[in-house]
Amino acid sequence: MAALTDRRTVLAQEISKARRLQMQFDARIESVEQQIASDTQSVANRLIDTGELSALRAALASRHAEPTATRHTRDEVARRTQALQAEHDALPDKIRLARDSYRGARA
Repeated sequence: MAALTDRRTVLAQEISKARRLQMQFDARIESVEQQIASDTQSVANRLIDTGELSALRAALASRHAEPTATRHTRDEVARRTQALQAEHDALPDKIRLARDSYRGARA
């Protein structure tokens, strides 16, 4: 029973940590998307002004991969968080069953 209670505490901490991580990923995605929008506008203005199609910067192209990778990672953390939450939610019943079994064995 003590092990189940300890596991529940550990799971709650892991869930909290994972949720904070998801929020950090969301903030990073938003920041990068804003930077991409700004960079895209800058490149568009440069293209209009110069008329050169080769004015695209490599940084702009590579920056587009970051939100995709970050979203994928955030989604994976969300899946793991759901699994942790499901295990955490099942523990009260297991704890109750262990407590009842212990009481029954004592009687």
